[in-house]
Amino acid sequence: LHGSLESMADWDKQIPEFAKHFKVVALDNRGHGQSTFTDRKLDYALMSEDVIALMAQLHIDSAYIVGFGDGGIIGLYLGLNHPQKIRKLVAIGANYKVDTTAVYGQVLDKVKAWDDDKVFTYVRNNFKGYQNFGQITQFTQRMKTMLLTEPNLSINDLKKIKCPVLFIAGDHDIIKIDHTNAMYENVQEGSMCIVPGSKHY
Repeated sequence: LHGSLESMADWDKQIPEFAKHFKVVALDNRGHGQSTFTDRKLDYALMSEDVIALMAQLHIDSAYIVGFGDGGIIGLYLGLNHPQKIRKLVAIGANYKVDTTAVYGQVLDKVKAWDDDKVFTYVRNNFKGYQNFGQITQFTQRMKTMLLTEPNLSINDLKKIKCPVLFIAGDHDIIKIDHTNAMYENVQEGSMCIVPGSKHY
């Protein structure tokens, strides 16, 4: 599961290695990559239900989930709401809430500064076959709203996640190490890896 304003193409270097050991399924989140976008509220719960719907379509009863950024957050929602579907989760650069205890303030300021032109230029340069240029204003606003108000999970929610979770972050990540540590300490079966000399991307 890819991150915000990314696509499954961002896993191109990892998928061949994963495929040596697993059946790999990747997807583009709503409005990302080659997936369509309808002008409705975007949230992580909705995108986690998209994953469940895809698993049902492909007759996958349970899966190992690897998610980066938004993908890791979606993984947390999956672990919370569909425990029987998730065998293990790797959440890379993820957060369970969005405030300055979790994310550095300058990161939130950058998201607040997004506008149609910036997002249009980004998707034009990064998403092949993008289908949603006609709704770029709506997509920009929906993404900004989601990233500035979600996720909004709690410590009690984390305690309900039963699957083993490996949290990975860089020592110079946009997610604060204390926040990553809090997630690790509060899921039932948590592990944590802080990668030295690395950032979010």
